[in-house]
Amino acid sequence: MIRYFWCFLCVCMFPFYGLAQELDSIAQREIRTGFHTVGENISEAVLKGNNGFGFEVGAYQERKLLDKVSFSYEAGFRYKSYEEQVFVIDSSAVLLDPVPDTAIIADSYNVRHDDLKLTTLVSVRFVYLENPNVYFILGVGPEFTFRQRIDETYLNSRFFNRDGELLSENVLDLPPDVGDDIFRNSVVNLRIDLGIGIELKKFNIELVHRTDNTQNLGLRIRYTFDTLIY
Repeated sequence: MIRYFWCFLCVCMFPFYGLAQELDSIAQREIRTGFHTVGENISEAVLKGNNGFGFEVGAYQERKLLDKVSFSYEAGFRYKSYEEQVFVIDSSAVLLDPVPDTAIIADSYNVRHDDLKLTTLVSVRFVYLENPNVYFILGVGPEFTFRQRIDETYLNSRFFNRDGELLSENVLDLPPDVGDDIFRNSVVNLRIDLGIGIELKKFNIELVHRTDNTQNLGLRIRYTFDTLIY
């Protein structure tokens, strides 16, 4: 077990050795410009089911910092369509049977989201193997949602006492009156990308785990249409 731990640690640390290189060690400086597309599976937990899908298109520019380290920035448009189960808590109800008491009601809804976002991202690429280049990606950036569509469906209600014990579960004849605003996500959110990719001439193929308010596993394809070498 100890041997496997040290092997794993060495593999994880290897990409960061490039940061210790001197700038003079760069054989040639490059600026790459291109566009990217992403298709992604959306779930509430990593690799657990499917709650929806996402698609993104955009453009990027990448600058070579060191021989094996590159920095890129990108922007694009992202569409997310997914479902989630949401509980709305009401602690003001009063139970009349068998003994008057304060109850906590958790109303359950199935909520469908259709979001259109403006995405931005800055990322660092560490080359791990060469010929062809296999690399790791770490990126972070804000997203801005400029269109949200919400469609909620009432499922049932659960009644708890003040000690958190479940008293009953049923479907109310008259569903609670709630507005869409209670189900809306923040207009601005932060996304973190972590992945691995391979470079094949003008194409980069990347498997990326993207985290925001959901867990997203995506396949990203980058195409470079211009390379400036100086």
